[in-house]
Amino acid sequence: MDLQLVWRLGANKGFRQILVDALTILAFVEVFRTAMAYFVEGRVKVTYIIDTVLVTVLTEVLAFWFRDMDTFPITMVIALVLSLTLARILAIHFSPNRTEVADGL
Repeated sequence: MDLQLVWRLGANKGFRQILVDALTILAFVEVFRTAMAYFVEGRVKVTYIIDTVLVTVLTEVLAFWFRDMDTFPITMVIALVLSLTLARILAIHFSPNRTEVADGL
């Protein structure tokens, strides 16, 4: 349905809106996945939360791409993405399921 935006708004604005809408849907999917993990397992996986925040932040990064921004906010967003990526790697590395498997060996 959003393909009509390409003709109405032009290619640049139309595809930007389609991209932002797709990333918003991914953020909702991640929130739903987090809620389902909580109801099934009784706990929330940190990686699901970090994935949700990363998708949301990347949506903002794409919005920066089409705006004239100062370098400081862009630098802060890049630092946020890098720190969230590091937190996700550490969450996977120190996962309780991983240590249970390692103890069983």
